[in-house]
Amino acid sequence: MTKLTSLKKGLKVAAIAIACLSIHQQTFAQVQVAEMLKGGVADASLLVKAYTTPFFRGFGAGLNGGWYNTAKTHGLGRFDVTLAMNACIVPTVDRTYDASTLGFSKLTLGNPSNHTGQTVSGSLTPNNNPEFVLTQASPVIGAPAIEVARFSAPTGAGLPFSGAPTVQLAVGLIKNTEVIVRYIPTVSAGDFDMGLKGFGIKHDIKQWIPVVNKLPFDMAAYFGYTKLDVNVGLGLTPDAGVATQTGNNGVYADQAMKLNTTASTFGLILSKKLLMLTVYGGANYQSSKTTISLNGDFPITSVETRTTDPNFGNKVVTKVTDPVNFDVDGANGMSATLGARLKLLVLTFQGSYTFAEYPMATFGVGINIDLK
Repeated sequence: MTKLTSLKKGLKVAAIAIACLSIHQQTFAQVQVAEMLKGGVADASLLVKAYTTPFFRGFGAGLNGGWYNTAKTHGLGRFDVTLAMNACIVPTVDRTYDASTLGFSKLTLGNPSNHTGQTVSGSLTPNNNPEFVLTQASPVIGAPAIEVARFSAPTGAGLPFSGAPTVQLAVGLIKNTEVIVRYIPTVSAGDFDMGLKGFGIKHDIKQWIPVVNKLPFDMAAYFGYTKLDVNVGLGLTPDAGVATQTGNNGVYADQAMKLNTTASTFGLILSKKLLMLTVYGGANYQSSKTTISLNGDFPITSVETRTTDPNFGNKVVTKVTDPVNFDVDGANGMSATLGARLKLLVLTFQGSYTFAEYPMATFGVGINIDLK
């Protein structure tokens, strides 16, 4: 087996391990999101966005973590490989949403006084979850409105954080410059697929500043960009006992929730090495955006309005394709990081905490081939 093949297999094993840390919330969300489509396409988009936004804001922030554990750049040809998990804490205020403010066009609350729903990062066992009702005017003159759907708001996953795994290789070049590559080959676990890639650069700017370049610490500037693609299979089935709309073949294929996140960050790093321990801090600016879409064919219950149809005036299952697509901006803005790295021969262990709107804890382990 070649070294390249061994490295690729190792990356896949590592990627699957850290992907599993995210699968609980992702697969939990997939079931809840599919159920929200019962509220109709337009209102489902509002509900899905309110439910998922905090989780994906944290996910984007997490992708901007773990770029550095020292300001010192590698020597020419020296390198390190680091696997890290960045866990963003979702603020308490973002673990719930107010359904009464979402501006539904057709959905109503079963009990208007009960309007606080859980986001993905909220409680798994809330005391009282809102109930949503979808009614549609009957096309039959004089007939009462028809209740098309009634369902409870989804619960949270019970985990108030959002995680983003990273695997990266940093290599030293000339002029105290270091290039960083992030990569997780596309891995699959059941109906969950994930792939990640990114690029970064770190440069020693202390060397160019007179007087400062004589002081006993390291200082560098950095930039990083990451792109994460996730695909989660869905399986929404038609409501039981409801007739299929005339002309609908009843096939609902390739249902999936797709997530595409891009994240970028830049900033300044300071560090000081004390024997085997390096303490470091950074001032960062971060930004991210996640595009969420539901792709495929989905069964939606509505009322048949075609007067020539045998199901006129009754509930029928219709088919909608690619019903949801929206963007979520991340927790963008300034942040500050404090951390420490322990190096034992070629092994490194790192931990840091980032102070931001979505605070983040980073833990990592790596192999560092650098004698400096």
